[in-house]
Amino acid sequence: MKQIHFIINPIAGSGEKRLSINILRKFFELEAYNIELKYSSFKGHAIDLTKESINQEADVIVACGGDGTINEVASVLVGTGIPLGILPIGSGNGLASHLKIPKKFSASNSGS
Repeated sequence: MKQIHFIINPIAGSGEKRLSINILRKFFELEAYNIELKYSSFKGHAIDLTKESINQEADVIVACGGDGTINEVASVLVGTGIPLGILPIGSGNGLASHLKIPKKFSASNSGS
């Protein structure tokens, strides 16, 4: 079973883009994926949460927030071989725009 950890900045953007296990289950089958949500509480906290996820042997770590959150998570993943996922829920999302990562997602786009 694949372990996917989501590092979420709950105040990214307007703080209104809520990510829940119920939403994620529309994209990831229960039998194939173990999903863990971790919420950052302060600047730099995503770094600690990412290190914790590495120690817990996550297969994929997804940064959910803006450029700051993505930077914190990515900086820890460098050289680990663990794939970085990005869910851009910040206000600017400069990196996501540059990489042409969609800023809106729905269960109908999941391919299920």
